Amino acid sequence: KILTAFNNHGIGTALYLATTFEHKPLEDTQNIKYPYVADFTLYTLLYDNKSLDSVFLVYSTDNFYSINSVKAEMIGSGKFRAEIPPQNIGTMLKYYFTVIDPFTGKEITLSSEMNEFKPFSFLVGFKRQIFHDFENENANFTVGDASDNATTGKWERAKPNEIDFKPYGVDIVIQTGKNHTSYGSQCYVTGAGGNVQNYIQFIPNGKTTLFSSLYDLTKYNKPVLRWWYWFFNSPRVVAQLIGRIDVFVSNNDGLNWVLIFSNTKSYAKWEKVDVRLEDFVKITNNMKFKFIVEVPAQGQTAYSITEALIDDIEILSIDESVSVKESQNSPIIDIYPIPFVDKLNISLPTNDAEYKIEIHNLLGECLISRMISSGVSAIDDVTQLSAGYYIITIKSGKDIWSYPIIKL
Repeated sequence: KILTAFNNHGIGTALYLATTFEHKPLEDTQNIKYPYVADFTLYTLLYDNKSLDSVFLVYSTDNFYSINSVKAEMIGSGKFRAEIPPQNIGTMLKYYFTVIDPFTGKEITLSSEMNEFKPFSFLVGFKRQIFHDFENENANFTVGDASDNATTGKWERAKPNEIDFKPYGVDIVIQTGKNHTSYGSQCYVTGAGGNVQNYIQFIPNGKTTLFSSLYDLTKYNKPVLRWWYWFFNSPRVVAQLIGRIDVFVSNNDGLNWVLIFSNTKSYAKWEKVDVRLEDFVKITNNMKFKFIVEVPAQGQTAYSITEALIDDIEILSIDESVSVKESQNSPIIDIYPIPFVDKLNISLPTNDAEYKIEIHNLLGECLISRMISSGVSAIDDVTQLSAGYYIITIKSGKDIWSYPIIKL
């Protein structure tokens, strides 16, 4: 009854599950062979001998127009693991987790933010082509548009100045004192001066625009724009009157603009954004970007306390060398069926060589090892394997080839 009462007020078992969730986001990878292993922690209140047995990782490669899910396995007390199948180069992968609350039966979505849906993301087989950390130069970025009207808090390249209310017992940071680049201090910020006593004089009180330089992106395959931003946003008078940050792309040197990102949510921490540019415009040799912060104001008085920082802007594209590396010195090897159930066939080049076959689990433990000859061989003892992902390794002399396989 007590748990039911708490759940009716939104502070019961579902909230407990959400607050115990921890996950280190998967990072960009060049791996196109092996599954991407996502470990996370999740705890539930123990009652009626119920446990968490409906935990899934949900992922998408097309911005959630379609989705796939994989069941997470418990690997320890409160510790879970889910494995995303290997993807092709050029994949932008987004994912989140779901769990069924065993007490209420309701599905809970777990992403990078507890109170909103904000999936994790990473890139497969991409390479950095252009990078701006703004440490020693402004990268030909410019500030100011004819429609700008902010008189304070304009974009500027500077070292940010921490402004927080911690001395007053309130854990609120309006502006961080650190840029995103680990080794530097500079970034673009909407007003870098001030302190907790006079910060109002330095925040944006209107619209301010930051323009990038001009880029020829036609030489890059499936270019992605990435940037990191810090954004604090809080109304001063009316809840609806708050600032916003918008990002636009142009493929004709600024003649026309297309919105690719918009946000009013206050995060007050560095956040990563990846945008696949061809989803919005045709890629040309006249690409340009602009970052706009706009705050409603009356005269020179801002209606919201808004602060934005931009850093580590980069262009990434498909790393063509990844697929080349994977194919160099590789014989024609066919492994089928994938997925398999009770038999796995391996077709090797017809020669006089002998090959050593090993099947490992994702912990690196060798579960099956045997010698086979060239031609087609059937491995029947895979029936002993549990359902899941494995790595099959084929060795011949000094050559080693590894491939992911799936057992149903």
